[in-house]
Parts: sequence; structure tokens; C-alpha cells
Amino acid sequence: MGLSAAQIQKAADLKQSLLRAAAQIILRAGVQALTLEAVAKQAGASKGALLHHFRSKSELLEALMDDLIARFEADLSRFAQADPDSRGRQTRAFINASANSPTDENRLGVAIAAALLFDPALMRRWQDVATRWLEQDLTEADPVQATILRLAADGLWVSDAFDLYPMGPEQRRAVVERLLAMTRA
Repeated sequence: MGLSAAQIQKAADLKQSLLRAAAQIILRAGVQALTLEAVAKQAGASKGALLHHFRSKSELLEALMDDLIARFEADLSRFAQADPDSRGRQTRAFINASANSPTDENRLGVAIAAALLFDPALMRRWQDVATRWLEQDLTEADPVQATILRLAADGLWVSDAFDLYPMGPEQRRAVVERLLAMTRA
């Protein structure tokens, strides 16, 4: 006998609740504070319920990374579809998606990126995704310029996450506009 639609939805809701709880812990206290027990407690779930969805901290981090990637790729797609100029479209989409991602997502992404240093399998997955994104840029623009702009957009993303180079809204907007203009040069 299969699960009902309500049971399937309840399981999906719990999984999302667990991911939100894990993200809150990471944003509040860092990846080192992320434990399965802490996530279950934060989500108001049993550890058994958590283990049903995520058998390890590594699986939980992988799911968080997948969730961030899916949201970022949705933004990439949205920006690319809105751009009528095919030359440099993916690079502009990447710049726009990076520049417009919420601060908490940036901070979470950087925290997960730090965790990648200790998990070679997760690092390879991230490298594969980044390579795929860059390859899209390189097929439609000058490869050197696309790489430089990608590095600049990544730098903006990290700067936003850590508030490294604080800029006022006007300066930040001017930086993003200059990067976008460079895709058309």
C-alpha cells in the first residue's frame, strides 16, 4: 500500500523544515554547530524523523547545497530568459543572480563552501556545478573576459556575505552595471 498525497506532502514539509533548521543553525553559529541533534531540536522533530531524510551531517550539507544550487539556477534561468542579447547572456545572468541573491543565502553558501574544504565529495560536486556554469559562459562570449567577470561576480558574492568591502547602494549598483556593461564590450 502506497503513501497518501497528504503523507507525501507531510514528509516533504518536514524535509524542508529540517533544511530551514539546519540553515538557521549554520547562520547563527556556523557549520561546526551543525549536528543532527541540533537540527532535530530546532525543527521540533525527532532524531528518527531527521534520520529518515538525512542519514548524516554530510547528507544534510549536501541537501542544503543542492537547495542553494537549485535556487541559484532558477535565478540564472530567470535572468537569462529575460535577456534578449545572446552574446554574454549567461555571464550577465550569473552577475545578476550573484548580485541579487539574499544576504542570508550568500552567508549560508559561504559557510557551506567552507565545509567543502573538509568533504572532498561535496567539493567535487560544487566544482562540477561551477564548471558547468562557466562552460555556459565560455560558449557565448570571450573566454578570458567571461572568466574575469565570473571571478568578479564571485568576489562580489563573497564580499556581500562577509561585508568585506561595504558599498553604498549607489556604488554597488554602479559596480554591477559596470560588470554587466563589460559583457557587451
